[in-house]
Amino acid sequence: MRLVSVKGDDFWAAHVNNEVSDAPLGATGESLNSIISGINKFTSESPGEVIILWVKYIVDMNLNVPAGKGRYWDANKANQFYTELESINNRCIGLDKTTKFDRLKANTFLDKNNGAGRVLILTDGRLQDGIPNERPSSGIYHGPDYMDRDDYWAEKGDTESLAAAQVAHMVDNKRDAGTNDDFSVTQWQCTPDLLTANSYGLSSIAILPTNPSLYWNAVNAMSPEVWPTVIQQDYLGYIHMNEGGFPDQLGSEVRVLSMGLNLYMVSQNCDVSSRKHPLLKKRMAPQSLQATDAPGSNTTTAVDPPFNGIIYANGTIDKASAARFHLGRVEILKNGTVFGNGTVFGNGTVLAADKPNLNFSAKLF
Repeated sequence: MRLVSVKGDDFWAAHVNNEVSDAPLGATGESLNSIISGINKFTSESPGEVIILWVKYIVDMNLNVPAGKGRYWDANKANQFYTELESINNRCIGLDKTTKFDRLKANTFLDKNNGAGRVLILTDGRLQDGIPNERPSSGIYHGPDYMDRDDYWAEKGDTESLAAAQVAHMVDNKRDAGTNDDFSVTQWQCTPDLLTANSYGLSSIAILPTNPSLYWNAVNAMSPEVWPTVIQQDYLGYIHMNEGGFPDQLGSEVRVLSMGLNLYMVSQNCDVSSRKHPLLKKRMAPQSLQATDAPGSNTTTAVDPPFNGIIYANGTIDKASAARFHLGRVEILKNGTVFGNGTVFGNGTVLAADKPNLNFSAKLF
């Protein structure tokens, strides 16, 4: 979150080109009070989640005062800010610098508030020397002192150069629990120049037809030792402008990528988990030992057959799905079905009668 005060009054989210310049270009957004209300609502409705807030800027947006004078907060303003952050429920209180947060296991945070949810607050703003930059007794920590964080933003205007730059940086940030395991935020969206942004609009650029190549480039470069902690992008799942109802009308590319990373690829990193994903086959014994476990033994080597079932979101495993079963597809498209081939000026095709789904039995993979 990039947070500022406005003319010394309330705190707001903001996005500007340079928060300490004489005339910052950009705008403010939601109030901090509104953001905190949303966080508290989420943790009350979704217990067991961990929210990490990395707070930047932390200056004043008083345009009547030149940069270097009125931009920076005094101790009273900083304390007022921390007091407002204290209205966030389920903060992680009582942590120290003994082990960086990115090196701690998730249950360190999960066990803090008796399963109610946890909010980890880290500050990384423009506070001057002598101004308190944290309040650990309230669960507010100075981010750079407590967590190693890699937040690379290639700032490329087109998909091809963005993918190349992000992949190159990601591959260079190889996961090694002994030497390198930063909390890695990967920025997978184009950053247009001011003229392009004003001509096309940020929402149009966020759903460029070439964007799927970002996912292809990303996933082909990932491995059990190379993967991001957070994938950040604009307009998650939108396919067409102004056509995005959550969740049934959104594209599933990023959701599938995230699920695949968590369940399959990341789980192969022994520093993350010693248990292997059930889709992984057992390694075959060497040819000379396939008949027995060891010379002179009569015990045959066990090798699991390929897994062709379904693992549902709640953990249920169906090892043998029913014949002609296709997850996410229906045999009959019902009267009133709306297709996603519409435009900003109207809906897509609407069926006037029940029709057989011609793709029901098609092999899609």
